[in-house]
Amino acid sequence: MKPIIGKEARALRRRGRTQVRDAKTEDLLRMLSERGFVPAGFFNPNSRDVVVFPGSDDSVLEHEMIHSEQYGPLLTALGFNPRIQDRQTRKAVRGINKAMDKDAFKDVEGFSPLQYMLENPIEFEAIVRSAVTSPEAQAIDFQGDFDDISQSLSSLPRDQSNTNLRLLSSAMSQSDFDDRQKDLFLRAIRSNLNR
Repeated sequence: MKPIIGKEARALRRRGRTQVRDAKTEDLLRMLSERGFVPAGFFNPNSRDVVVFPGSDDSVLEHEMIHSEQYGPLLTALGFNPRIQDRQTRKAVRGINKAMDKDAFKDVEGFSPLQYMLENPIEFEAIVRSAVTSPEAQAIDFQGDFDDISQSLSSLPRDQSNTNLRLLSSAMSQSDFDDRQKDLFLRAIRSNLNR
């Protein structure tokens, strides 16, 4: 058995220090006052708590646990922003953002998963990894090309999908990506398959 060192060990330690709990009334009220809506779950880096709201699927818990890996206790205490842990995903987000038309989201009404993922890179990693490693993703061949994967994701019935797979599917179909952006997106997906 290979010893766990470096970033793998760090991720395991951070996950180990994270407490998971169900939402309470004060959590609901706080989310409504801060964001105007109630998310499926959230990670509080100060208390290292993951809060999961009623009706959330398992991918939401995994998504929030990924956030617990991104927030190191020392950097959080010093006020630094969290960081994408996977190098390929970091490169992909930078490359997609660089090539993305800044006006692409001007006329988007409502919630845009792609805009959310690109404006919040840690969300990009959490959505992609929790989606592709979920049990529901076993039916998808992530070794295909971008358009095939996007089509497979969008054809999954809702009862055989999860929150993060639906977010990934929507983000992949929301823009006319050029070949370079598609390649970067695929690199991020495939890099997170191995985690």
